[in-house]
Amino acid sequence: MRNDISIAFEWMRTRPFDDRDRLSAIIARLSTLDDANFFQATIHLIAIEADKAKGNPALLLAARNSVNQLCAELSRKCLAKVGKLHRGSNEYLGICLADAFDILTDRCVGIIKSCFANPENFDGVGYACVEDLTRKKDFHNAIKFAANVQCESDRSYALRDVAGALSSEGVIEEAIATAENIQYPEDKSRALVSVAKALAKVGLKERADDFFGKAIATAETIQTPLGYEKSSTLGFAAEAMAKAGLIAKANEVFGKALAAAEGVQDKYARSYALRSVAEALAKAGLTDRADGCFEQSLANAEVLHDAYYKSLSLNAVAAAWGRAGFKNKAIEYFEKGIAAAELIGLSRQRCFVLGVIVKELARIGEFSKAVAITETFQAASDRAFALGSIAEELGKAGFNDKADEIFKKVLAIVGTTDSCRKSEDLVHIAAKLLKSGFKDKADEVFENAIAAAETIHEHD
Repeated sequence: MRNDISIAFEWMRTRPFDDRDRLSAIIARLSTLDDANFFQATIHLIAIEADKAKGNPALLLAARNSVNQLCAELSRKCLAKVGKLHRGSNEYLGICLADAFDILTDRCVGIIKSCFANPENFDGVGYACVEDLTRKKDFHNAIKFAANVQCESDRSYALRDVAGALSSEGVIEEAIATAENIQYPEDKSRALVSVAKALAKVGLKERADDFFGKAIATAETIQTPLGYEKSSTLGFAAEAMAKAGLIAKANEVFGKALAAAEGVQDKYARSYALRSVAEALAKAGLTDRADGCFEQSLANAEVLHDAYYKSLSLNAVAAAWGRAGFKNKAIEYFEKGIAAAELIGLSRQRCFVLGVIVKELARIGEFSKAVAITETFQAASDRAFALGSIAEELGKAGFNDKADEIFKKVLAIVGTTDSCRKSEDLVHIAAKLLKSGFKDKADEVFENAIAAAETIHEHD
């Protein structure tokens, strides 16, 4: 049966749309999968249908008919049975849905959502779909699909990303309309800042000032249990104002951000709040003030007397310097973070922290350093996941040959793990391959994940 799973996907690609037995034969081959894996396999099949019809209007109707049949099968087999999926599945399936959006009717989307036992379990897939549609600049469908995200905070976050992307593309009025529909003040404020930046870029200074004012007023209404969101949002606005040449106003808002950060009661949350303001200062070019603020952030974290939190704090500072474009500063703090991680007693915590460092080092182009750290991981799954993060960043940076080489190592490592872990790891890798632009390879890896999942069902 395991080989039949892979053959089923191959049939979907190669058999013509007018083959009446095509779908029923494929579905029969997948029928032994449990609900969650049957759901994932079917979403993958929907993406394959969309891919076959892409660029060929004559095939669109046939593809839509196939998708309707697949959704009917989902409704029959999986209605309200699928629980929360892990992150790798969410990302991969969200991208699949984004690829298939042109042939998905509202009814199909409704059926896909109804497969989950809890509507909010769908939100991870839904958010990933909105994110990918936004990345493809399909803003109309991104906004439309965001309505399917049940959790208000997740929906606000998704719309914030859409509004930011619209602003960057100069589609300002639509960005304003999207920003105005955001409910959470943190996300709304950041979306309004993006609008203000776009207005300033095209020389509409008075309108830009107006939207900066709206963004700051919205940020000042933020009230959350830990309190760090207000300071980070004000810092984000101040950074944008400084870059727009509004130095005096930016300094005033930076002052508000620091006051908000220093007023946070929880020590670790205060450390995070100060760090976010410091990063904004660094990005605004105010490096001396940023340095002092970062040190203040670390001083707050130090009182926790915990190697785990100390290492996380140092690594967060390093990542912030990296995002601000100061690579040498980032490396300096990463080295401190690695040294702190070596003092962590629990191996799982130590591995997690080092995994975070690997991903961030790869993001700033320190690939050799990142690979060297992965060699210290004892668990095959941890090593594979960390190497996958490096390969993803290599792919994004355009180093496709090197990315391909590391992805092959990752797949070889995953091949040594048990079926349950193997299936989960392969889905994570498929998502990373898709994000890196290796679509065909991602499809192949996902099929292997389904095959591994099918063997779990057999053993159960």
